[in-house]
Amino acid sequence: MDAENEIRVLFVDDERHVVEMAATALERVGEGFVVHTETGGEAALSQLDETRVDCVVSDYRMPGMDGLTLLERVREEYPNLPFVLSTGKGSEDVASEAISAGVTDYLQKGGGLDQYTVLANRIENAVAQRRAERRLESQRDELATLDRINVVIQDIVRGLVAAATREEIAATVCERIAAAELYEFAWIAERDAGSEFTVRTGAGIDTDGVEMAAADGGTARLPTELPETDVVEVFEDGAGPWQMGGEPTGPVAAVPLSYNAVVYGVLVVAATRSDAFSERERAGFAVLGEVAGFAIDAAQNTKLLLSDTALVLELRVVDEAAFPMTLTCRLDCRYLVDGVVPAADGTVLQYVTVEGADPERVRELARESSVVEDCRLVSSHDESGAFEIVTRESPVNSIVDAGGTIDEWYVEDGDGTMVVTVAPETDVRTMVAAFERAHPGSELLSKHTVDRSDDATARQAIDERLTDKQRAALRAAYFAGYYEWPRRSTAEEIADSMGVSSPTLHNHLRKAQQQLLVAFLGEE
Repeated sequence: MDAENEIRVLFVDDERHVVEMAATALERVGEGFVVHTETGGEAALSQLDETRVDCVVSDYRMPGMDGLTLLERVREEYPNLPFVLSTGKGSEDVASEAISAGVTDYLQKGGGLDQYTVLANRIENAVAQRRAERRLESQRDELATLDRINVVIQDIVRGLVAAATREEIAATVCERIAAAELYEFAWIAERDAGSEFTVRTGAGIDTDGVEMAAADGGTARLPTELPETDVVEVFEDGAGPWQMGGEPTGPVAAVPLSYNAVVYGVLVVAATRSDAFSERERAGFAVLGEVAGFAIDAAQNTKLLLSDTALVLELRVVDEAAFPMTLTCRLDCRYLVDGVVPAADGTVLQYVTVEGADPERVRELARESSVVEDCRLVSSHDESGAFEIVTRESPVNSIVDAGGTIDEWYVEDGDGTMVVTVAPETDVRTMVAAFERAHPGSELLSKHTVDRSDDATARQAIDERLTDKQRAALRAAYFAGYYEWPRRSTAEEIADSMGVSSPTLHNHLRKAQQQLLVAFLGEE
């Protein structure tokens, strides 16, 4: 039997032969019994201080310190420890005093070995009840702590709603965690220009004293050590891939701040409790990491729309599982993306021109593809066609999920070139690494910064007027040929592709068009 299920009994009697016989008998009749013996009250109290004991059994009549006095002393330090009092003959006065002092059970000594069978049964019942009470107390304590943790996390999530920049997001997370009594400090590490982790923001700790260095002196690379973007890793002694000026008082957790498989940073939290970061608590922090990652992604997207500068990436894509690669290889055609619109349920609408292939053959291959949700022919001319292709997993989806904008996407003979615009502070290394994992064989060809200051003001004036849904509806209608004459797509077809009703689409388009007119003609 393992130590956790043992029943450790402290048997106290002033007669040596009695305790020796009791120890032998109890260990024989009781399952998992380990019996320690003492012949005096003071020695018994010392034993309690030094050894784990599940139940005390004491004789009533002993010189120096009797059983009742021992019970009272035990209750001062161990109010819930099972205590069985035995006596040579029954006494209502002794029993009454024992009950008042908090005795667990009261047993009159008998003759023969049968008395030890009865005693073992009483001990087992008392210990089982106490262990059940401890489990219930532990569950109640855990639930109470989880309630407090949830309050902290909910408070942070509410604060993230008002955080407009990456710096504000990081400060909100760290400051509110450190302000809670449950935690000692929090800090966030992000990649710098050299793709190494650097502590950017912290609360409850002097971040100047924190270095992201591995034990061997090399640079710590947390995403390598946390390969799953939803994994919260706990360091019981606080010794993770960093060096800190002072030792934390409790365990430390490393929480990835991620969204759509892109790790934007790592939140490091030190608890004030030795039993911190249970499975439920880790699950709560995993959700917080995803929410913070989403907030960072949204902030970057906003900055991309309004920034005077942007990063332009050129990628080579050769993912054999991607539909454009299969299509261009089998039909010897060219695949060009004209526009991209995020739609419902994580899908993306790709408005594509396919040159050099029979449009019907394109639709046949699309129906056969496991990565194409739907393919609609918008218009055709000889050996070319314009299509609306709905995908859930594709190179385009990966870029959109990472907060990028597709400028060009051209595929021929199974080899594709993609030009992507991202916000200037984007962690390109992390983004490209995630893209390469999703689409093996792909690589970054070039990266450069472009100046967009000439049209930044006009773009901001327009974009601030549109909601995300209005912007998506407007882009889908434009790329689907809704504004051409004759129309290449009906409102019903576009609404169906976006997963909304036709009246809803018309409502978004009408409001978006009104805002565009106001932006260009002025409010009158």
